[in-house]
Amino acid sequence: MMWGRYWTTPPVRVTLRPEASLPQVPQYKLAKEGEEGTAPVIEDLLKKGILRERRSRACNTPILPVKKATKGPDAAVVYRFVTDL
Repeated sequence: MMWGRYWTTPPVRVTLRPEASLPQVPQYKLAKEGEEGTAPVIEDLLKKGILRERRSRACNTPILPVKKATKGPDAAVVYRFVTDL
C-alpha cells in the first residue's frame, strides 16, 4: 500500500487555545466484515508511523469503512476510509 507522505517535510504543529476542547466522538459500531477489512490498512498506517496508538481518550476520529467496487488481486473485498487520514 502506498500513502502520500513527504519524509523531508516537517510535521504540522497546531497550538490550541486553552479554552478549546478536543473532539471526543464515539466510534460507530462496525460489522465484523468492516473491522476485518480495515485491519490491514490500520496496521500499514501504524507501521509507517502515520498513525500512532494511544491509550488516552483525549481525542479521536471515528473510522467509517466503505467497500470498494473493485476487488483486490486475491479477489478479496477491499475497503477504503471515508475519512481521509
